[in-house]
Amino acid sequence: MARPLAEGEAAPPFALRDAEGRLHRLEDYRGQWLLLCFYPRDFTPGCTRELCVFRDELEGLPPLLAVSLDPPQRHRAFAARHRLPFPLLCDDGGVASRYGVLRRFGPWRWTRRASFLVDPTGVVRRAYLRPRPSCHGGAVARDFAALSR
Repeated sequence: MARPLAEGEAAPPFALRDAEGRLHRLEDYRGQWLLLCFYPRDFTPGCTRELCVFRDELEGLPPLLAVSLDPPQRHRAFAARHRLPFPLLCDDGGVASRYGVLRRFGPWRWTRRASFLVDPTGVVRRAYLRPRPSCHGGAVARDFAALSR
């Protein structure tokens, strides 16, 4: 198991498709802040709570990309049911592994709940490695406001 990225490290490049098939790459966000949010699974209580908090506090946040190992059809249903206005990216585990948040137990794999606030130069400025779903959005909004001045 790789260790999670730390603050001050360069964010590893990625190229992932969202539930609609659109490609999102780290380099597409060069020059702006980005919140990369890894979550274990669509439709679970903690993940639903966390992503709905992000949805409700979106105005105070940078662009947000949410990543899990779920397939596109599951992401589409989850986003529609909870009116999530940001992309849900489909990872095969490679990106989660490079960010140090891929977990395994026997044949099962999932992403650890973690988020990375990446600055316009591609450097991780905040690593949220054990966020509480109900207050994670507020913490990110406060840090983003302070760091982006």
